[in-house]
Amino acid sequence: MIKTLLMTLVSCALMANQLDGVKFKEKLARPLPQWMQDQIRQDLAPYKEKGIYKEDLDRTLEEITTMPGGYNSQLIRYEIKNNQMSITSKHKYKGDARVEHLIEFIHTMAKYVKMPDVDIIASLWDCFDNPTFLEHCRCPVFTICKQKQNHRAVLWPETVYIGFKTGVLKAVYEASEKMPWKMKKDKVYWRGNSTNGFYAPHNWDKKMRPRLVMFAMEHSELIDAKLTGTYWTDKQVAQWIEKNGFIADWIYPPGQVEFKYHIAIDGNSFPSSFYWQLISNCAIMKSRSSHIEWFYRGLQDGVHYVSFDPDCHDLLNVIHRLKNDQDYAQKIAKAATKFAKETLMMEDIACYFYHLFTEYSKLQRF
Repeated sequence: MIKTLLMTLVSCALMANQLDGVKFKEKLARPLPQWMQDQIRQDLAPYKEKGIYKEDLDRTLEEITTMPGGYNSQLIRYEIKNNQMSITSKHKYKGDARVEHLIEFIHTMAKYVKMPDVDIIASLWDCFDNPTFLEHCRCPVFTICKQKQNHRAVLWPETVYIGFKTGVLKAVYEASEKMPWKMKKDKVYWRGNSTNGFYAPHNWDKKMRPRLVMFAMEHSELIDAKLTGTYWTDKQVAQWIEKNGFIADWIYPPGQVEFKYHIAIDGNSFPSSFYWQLISNCAIMKSRSSHIEWFYRGLQDGVHYVSFDPDCHDLLNVIHRLKNDQDYAQKIAKAATKFAKETLMMEDIACYFYHLFTEYSKLQRF
């Protein structure tokens, strides 16, 4: 485990600055895809008429972080000025990869373009949806995930270990190129941790991921779905889960492309494997969810993936639909891969950041 972690960290360090400046500037010169424009416009719309003032940022940060439980918002304030990004809030979160990798990425972008000057607040949490926090948002709060009905937070791409994740994307794509559809195993596959809150004796079996594993046990000829660990789980529950066959080894993403069908199911907020599953040339079945990331607007159910209910009551029908119509399943897989290649690479993420900050800067009244 320690060796694997060290290898991952080394890989991150080696790959952290692999933004291709030429490709970035080429893509930046092209019109931004319409869905990206729409997402940015929608996220910033609540602040368009009034604008954003320094006082709005000051009060938002002060009111949320000082209320009971406010520290859990994990708010941080950044400033980009003269092509340099710095932290201006009291809490610096020193050593936090979520902070350091963002600043490093923005500074890498700044080698190739003049970044807009902006003063922003962001949440480091997996999502920013606490109703009480949102009531005190007098300015946008940037987040990697939010609920669809949340009109106070603004989505931006996740940059933690972005170099490593880009490497995973490329490795998965290369593996998929060597694994044509007809060579893949005609089976559904999923691996993931026991996320989405504490697994207590009274609630663990009501959570989405264990329910998926139990469904897979009932239909083992169709689906191989297992947890890879018992993170934040009651000791008695963890022992029972391990004893009853819920756990299996994790397989590095490129090794998972040998299966035709993948499951994307929410963890604490969004499915963390979804980004690389899209480029795997496998047909994805995604659980319906109110959580969204910055790129979801560009995806269509039935085109890039097929949705199913989190309680799995309709999953069997979805599986049979894909298995019985291989042309359709393969079409789904190809559309998802095309989208990922054109949207989720580091240069695309850089373009989104640039346009998002540019539009945000137009709303600043200082």
